[in-house]
Amino acid sequence: MLTKNDLSQIRDVVSSTVHSEGAQIRSETRNVIRQELNPLKKQLRKMQKKIDLFIDFLDKQDMELLKKVKKIEEHLGFSTLQ
Repeated sequence: MLTKNDLSQIRDVVSSTVHSEGAQIRSETRNVIRQELNPLKKQLRKMQKKIDLFIDFLDKQDMELLKKVKKIEEHLGFSTLQ
């Protein structure tokens, strides 16, 4: 028959084993997640650069169009809306 002391020692051994195994599993899981996320991060950076370029292009086009409209309004004598 097991005594309270024996049960306490078994509990300590099981607890430490479970704790170390859990820590190892968490570590492995983090590594796998990092490996999976790295390519996604690269793709997101590329997409962000493309979006930034596209927005810059559209902003320039908008400014050019605004200048043209102002010149046409001035030439035709229209009052500008603001």
